[in-house]
Amino acid sequence: MWSLPKLDVYGHERLIARDDTTPDPADRTDFGDTLVGGEGTLHIFAMRNRGDKSLKLSAINIAGPHSDDFVIEYGQKDEVFHYSMEALHIRFKPKSVGVRTATVEIHSDEKDKPVYKFAIAGNGTAK
Repeated sequence: MWSLPKLDVYGHERLIARDDTTPDPADRTDFGDTLVGGEGTLHIFAMRNRGDKSLKLSAINIAGPHSDDFVIEYGQKDEVFHYSMEALHIRFKPKSVGVRTATVEIHSDEKDKPVYKFAIAGNGTAK
């Protein structure tokens, strides 16, 4: 029996719940303190397809009030093959001091829930 494509996202080998609204250092969704104007803080996430058919990705976006403070550096793939993972690299480069928040949105052809969203945050600090 075939199983449909099913997306999961992991940070630091921990599952990030779909629609998670609470950034957490344990799953790398909280980027911590980062110097404003510096090179930023890079976190790597894993997009995993648990199904036995390929998962088509139509877009990966960062939305929200401080979306410009987060940059997708790697991970704009078209597909996650069956039973495999693809990396998603996001860098936090704050433009201002203070807590910065946004939401990662991964759009796919998953039948039940075509958008996988989770909150990310970081704290911009001064020298």
